[in-house]
Amino acid sequence: MSKNLYNYSNYLVRQSFIFENTNLSYYDLQKPLSTQGDYQEMPAKVSQQILMVLDRNWKSFLAANEVYKHQAIKV
Repeated sequence: MSKNLYNYSNYLVRQSFIFENTNLSYYDLQKPLSTQGDYQEMPAKVSQQILMVLDRNWKSFLAANEVYKHQAIKV
């Protein structure tokens, strides 16, 4: 269930990033996903931690992407 919640949330964030050029944060995801089946079947603490990990992973990706853009220009 945790894998399904992570993958579904990641899909939503990815689609938002690609098509709307925005980043959905943990707070943007938590409320709409609270009615999703996999979110409800697990304890709330677990579901929230999965969304927090996803948010941290995307922040890391975006930061690494910015560093890459700046280094690519220098090379």
